[in-house]
Amino acid sequence: MIGELYDYVVGVDTHRDFHVAAIVASPSGGLIESARFTADAGGYEDAVAWVEERTGCDANTRCWAIEGTGSYGAGFAGRLDGDDETVYEIDRPNRPSRRLGHDKNDHEDAVRAARDLIGENRPARPRSGALGDEFRILSRTREGAVSQRTAVICQMKAAIVIAPEELRSELRPAIEGRGRSYNRLVDACAALGDRCSTDTEGSCDCSDQRACAYRLSFSLMARRIEALSAEIDELDRRLDERTRTEAPGLRAQSCVGPVVTAVLVSTWSTQGRFDGEAAFSKAVGTSPIEANSGQTVGRHRLNRGGDRRANAAIHRIVIGRIQRQQETRDYIDRRCADGKTRREASRCLARYVSRAMYRLLESGDAFKHPQNLVETP
Repeated sequence: MIGELYDYVVGVDTHRDFHVAAIVASPSGGLIESARFTADAGGYEDAVAWVEERTGCDANTRCWAIEGTGSYGAGFAGRLDGDDETVYEIDRPNRPSRRLGHDKNDHEDAVRAARDLIGENRPARPRSGALGDEFRILSRTREGAVSQRTAVICQMKAAIVIAPEELRSELRPAIEGRGRSYNRLVDACAALGDRCSTDTEGSCDCSDQRACAYRLSFSLMARRIEALSAEIDELDRRLDERTRTEAPGLRAQSCVGPVVTAVLVSTWSTQGRFDGEAAFSKAVGTSPIEANSGQTVGRHRLNRGGDRRANAAIHRIVIGRIQRQQETRDYIDRRCADGKTRREASRCLARYVSRAMYRLLESGDAFKHPQNLVETP
């Protein structure tokens, strides 16, 4: 347990403008002192100095239990990591437990974080590293742009359904057909805005104001889609360039593109964050979960936990290899012949892929020019 490794544990309850820290003796869990500090560089310095003064020990005999290392506690966790302090991530308490007659107090939350860490055997380490942070912000920005573009396209197609008949007839050829027809639809809608007539003062003087409103709306939505597409293209170019430069070994793997590389590197974050490949598999949601009941033995169900972004990245690799590699299709057929369904065989393949990605990342081969490629089952 963590309580057997350190003399003191410092719990930190994080907020936007301030943090509350509590020093707890280990392994007894007795509170020594708590204090409040501002959430800025000066406050971080004051917190570290305060802990050193109250404990009189160096960084080797104490550790930190910080809530929200991916949000309000990110700055403080990064500052401590830069000073070679040992930092662990603690989950925030469930809100239902707070409603059952328990007080909500920042100092008590900091003490609880420290005491929770004392009893942990394998606590989580926060994400760190400049490269992972760079890839994370780029990939998340791209995901946001893709989501917004998808929402605008759906809004545009829904508006066409209730548009005047003459506009629907005009836009119908752009919607019909197979493939990604929204490109033709965007071009057609973007041209509608030029057809509104204006007077000398620039105001609309169309005879049919309803049709004019639809043309203007379609034109603005089309421009928004074009702007978001330009953002996505720019982010794709940046991710492609940076992943090829910083993680060429990972990019060389089959069906691993720039977005998948960025997500996996940001999830892995830094060497030593995970205890092993089993911990990484659990973090990305590919670890097997037994589903035995009655006469059903040896079955495993879908793991719905872990980082869903990383799980989606592993899933893209699996789907790509099934579509493009005969060896992978043969592997799926062999597992199906053993009595597994195709979904269960795909989950086995996802577990293999996550193991291979972890070994590449942890060994450092992902960040070197490839020499020995990982074989596909």
